[in-house]
Amino acid sequence: MKVPERLETKRLILRPYSEEEVDEFLDSYKIAEPGFSLVISTKEDDTYLGTCGINPIRNSKNVSCLFALLPEIRGNGFAIEAMLKLLEYAFIKLKIPKIVAHIHPENTHGWKVAERIGMKYMGHVQHNEFIPKAMLFTIKYEEYDLQRAY
Repeated sequence: MKVPERLETKRLILRPYSEEEVDEFLDSYKIAEPGFSLVISTKEDDTYLGTCGINPIRNSKNVSCLFALLPEIRGNGFAIEAMLKLLEYAFIKLKIPKIVAHIHPENTHGWKVAERIGMKYMGHVQHNEFIPKAMLFTIKYEEYDLQRAY
């Protein structure tokens, strides 16, 4: 999966982690190829706000998305802005047919972001040992494309 060199929105830059940032922030969260994780930072001064990325789903052409922001900057629309750009990249450039998100039920910020970017709630599913009953959200390319028309 091709990792974007840089994605930009009105306020944000999404870019790969530098080696120093990987060592400092992500050592235990490294994502194996072919997925990727990107820094979410401000255009103004490259202040680190959080992370977003996609991981392939085994035996599928679909991917799972992830996003996380520093708690003190939540509520400013940064996650929505970053994720909309990531969806655009995944659907348009990578030709991904469907994107899913597994979100802890107590993470109200997370599931509200998923809803605001057009993902549909599909119910609770067994996910992993950290989130035994995750909320499953999905969006297909066709749904994304219809939303872009408005």
